[in-house]
Amino acid sequence: MKPIKIQVSVTEALALNCHKDVFFKNGFKFTQVEGENTGFNLTSLPISKSITFTIDDFYELLGLVMEHLDLDHNNIRNSESVTG
Repeated sequence: MKPIKIQVSVTEALALNCHKDVFFKNGFKFTQVEGENTGFNLTSLPISKSITFTIDDFYELLGLVMEHLDLDHNNIRNSESVTG
């Protein structure tokens, strides 16, 4: 897939960097844009036989991580991953 450039808040950038494993385990891969604190390239979306994942699913997972920063992130999954 062609990388999708995303811009996030400083707090979201910290969450992405600190909890990259949560996103990778859910099939979302990204890199930080060199020289930008809040710029990222989304390079991979999860693949499933019956579900088409979008950037909206990435933002949903980011929201969940932001809501649960003090909890165990090994069990956080977006809603489609849980039901699919």
